[in-house]
Amino acid sequence: MGAWGELPFENDYALDWMTSVNDFLTQRIHDGLVNEDYFCKRGAAELLITSINKDLVMDHYNIKNIRLAIVELNIISDDTKWINTWSRPSSVEDDIKRQLGVLKGLLEDLEDSGFGDFDE
Repeated sequence: MGAWGELPFENDYALDWMTSVNDFLTQRIHDGLVNEDYFCKRGAAELLITSINKDLVMDHYNIKNIRLAIVELNIISDDTKWINTWSRPSSVEDDIKRQLGVLKGLLEDLEDSGFGDFDE
């Protein structure tokens, strides 16, 4: 195939490179979500939100990460003992609710567009 245009991703080499970046990022997000540390879970969820909103990572593998992020953020939001360790617990709760809302919306959009058909 080679190149079919002049734009940065209109060639096989750049797309192969982007696929390797996508695979790495997808795995790192998953690793953060399954980490026992809540800070890693929340950071991974935010990276997932940011990467999908910027169309850097948009494939069916992220359906699993989005679902996992929703589960993990729900666990964190239920842990009032941990949330109350913050100086402004309501701010942490609000941000987790924001993350959950964005992730649920992304999941719904992906499933509506047919990406959910690729579940394993």
